[in-house]
Amino acid sequence: MTATSSSPAPQVPHVGGRTPRIEDRRLLRGKGYYVDDVHLAGALAMRVVRATSAHATISAIDTEAARSLPGVRLVLTGEDTRHLGVIPIEEIGYHEGFPELDTFGHPVLAVDKVLYVGQPVAVVVAEDPYLAEDAAELVSVDYDDLPVLLNPVEAAGFSTPLHAGGNEPARFVKEYGDVEAAFAAAAHVVTGSSRSAVTRGSRWRRGVVS
Repeated sequence: MTATSSSPAPQVPHVGGRTPRIEDRRLLRGKGYYVDDVHLAGALAMRVVRATSAHATISAIDTEAARSLPGVRLVLTGEDTRHLGVIPIEEIGYHEGFPELDTFGHPVLAVDKVLYVGQPVAVVVAEDPYLAEDAAELVSVDYDDLPVLLNPVEAAGFSTPLHAGGNEPARFVKEYGDVEAAFAAAAHVVTGSSRSAVTRGSRWRRGVVS
């Protein structure tokens, strides 16, 4: 699937400027407030067991040792959440151009196969965070490794399929003005490829209390 845009180049006035920070005074004085600072009566703690293989089938999950630990309230695996299907991709306008996006949805917990290191495989709920962490380490997962994809260009192909619909859910092409005319009139045309770093921001929640 490919989408092409030919709208005018956006103007971003804050690029290159300074953005005032408003949280430093509170944090530097030790007055930050985090999830660990929240204590609710009767609250339970959850720990996620994550995949240690980049691409593999799950041959077995043994949760008996974790379940038998005193204070553990619940242990879930992909079999327990299979009926929930996949987490739907947020409707932010992409579905109009790419109606098949939901076929690339992510399961709540890995079912039968993992697609990256760190994918949630199981969760443990216990009476305190330390017990939940100890119990999570008792969950044993057996993997049968499959070929891995480390190159994004190769991943865009289908030589090692990760999803039934392919490995490329969407492709965006951004063009401004008459691109073909600009190339035709150019004195020189240089072609090549480049890699850009992935920057992780702090916008994603890392903990929840409810």
